[in-house]
Order: sequence, then structure tokens, then C-alpha cells
Amino acid sequence: MNKAEEFEKLLARDKRYKRGAYVLISKALDYAIEKRLEEARVSGERIDGPAHVSGQDLCLAVKQYALGQFGFMAGMVLGSMGIHKTDDIGTIVFNLIAVGLMNKSSSDTFEDFVDLFDLPQELEEGFAFKN
Repeated sequence: MNKAEEFEKLLARDKRYKRGAYVLISKALDYAIEKRLEEARVSGERIDGPAHVSGQDLCLAVKQYALGQFGFMAGMVLGSMGIHKTDDIGTIVFNLIAVGLMNKSSSDTFEDFVDLFDLPQELEEGFAFKN
């Protein structure tokens, strides 16, 4: 079975999250990696191998990415996809790992995502209208 078929089976098996939730988490991971590489470039830090993003960094990236994409509607959009708390981000990540669409280091665990912050509140407080 190929990865696309595995992903479709995942969507059928775990109906808590919409397809868009998986896409959003993947895009937020790309955003976090780009940010990490840029920070390393600016500081002169050398990164050997693929850039690693911690659970906390990914959750913060989801918040930042969602605010950038959806503005004041970010909380509503994430909620409509099934993402209500940082634990949901961890579940989605580990679902993607299980079907081979994401990788983890030996030290990464689901607990890295549990109750990091109040996601809806952070999304609400993180948005500011610009004049």
C-alpha cells in the first residue's frame, strides 16, 4: 500500500480531524523548519542533517502559521478541522508518523505536545488588527 492509500485509511479510521488539519500541520512544520534554518543562518550556527523541530516549537509554529493564514478566524478554522488544543497537534503528528508521512527522532514523544498552552486563547490573543 502506498502512502496516499495509507493516508486515506488514516482519515477513515480517525475521523476526529479533517484532511485540512493534516495539511495545516504539515505546512506549519515546513514553516517551523524554515524559521529554524533562518535563525541558524543569522546566528552562524551549523546544522548537520535535517533540522529538528520540537513539539513545543511545532505548536508555536502552528499558532503563528494559522494566525498568518487565517487572522482573527484562526481559532474557528482550526476548531472546524478538529484542532482544539496542543494535544490534537501531537495526535496529528503521530498519526502522520504512523503512516510514514512524517519522521521523529528517538527522543520525540506524544507528551511533548500535551497541554503546552491554551491554543484557542493564544490564537485569540495573538491576533491584532493593523491600521
